[in-house]
Amino acid sequence: GKVSGAGAIGGFLFTDTTGPLYLTSLLDTAPGHWFICEAWDINDTGQIVAEAGDFVRGVTRAVRLDPIGGCTSNCLRSTGLSLRVKQLSSSVTVAARAVVTNEASASVPDARVTVQGSTPKGAADKVRGDELQRRDLGAGLGPHGKHTATVSTVSRTGWTFDAANSTARTKSVTA
Repeated sequence: GKVSGAGAIGGFLFTDTTGPLYLTSLLDTAPGHWFICEAWDINDTGQIVAEAGDFVRGVTRAVRLDPIGGCTSNCLRSTGLSLRVKQLSSSVTVAARAVVTNEASASVPDARVTVQGSTPKGAADKVRGDELQRRDLGAGLGPHGKHTATVSTVSRTGWTFDAANSTARTKSVTA
């Protein structure tokens, strides 16, 4: 589902796929001029009713934000996800490695990846790691069976996670 609201740094949109997305970062305006104070509601077509503020003029007003498609610059995309399994006597360890690229398919250094892992018992573990580094989803995860890793967010200052154009977000392995 999707939820809109206000946080410590302004209006946001929260989805199960992307997590919190601060709406000011998506505005196509001069930096530091307009900002989204609050987001009140979202309809089925993705339009958001919000309050915007103008730092220069010191005014606020109600606005409708219309989606214009995916990210086009400074985009973080999960384009590769691999899992490595280490068999233990009665359990397994699963490690995930994510590859993060930009809109031009170039590697993005210093990106932070959050991976949500699930186990055959239904347990979940969330880990965060640097791009292209192996991150264990957990040790001794229990019985053998299906383990799934999902890239929930990718972050870097000044960049936007482009979940819609990420080609590798979820991968499963049976061990």
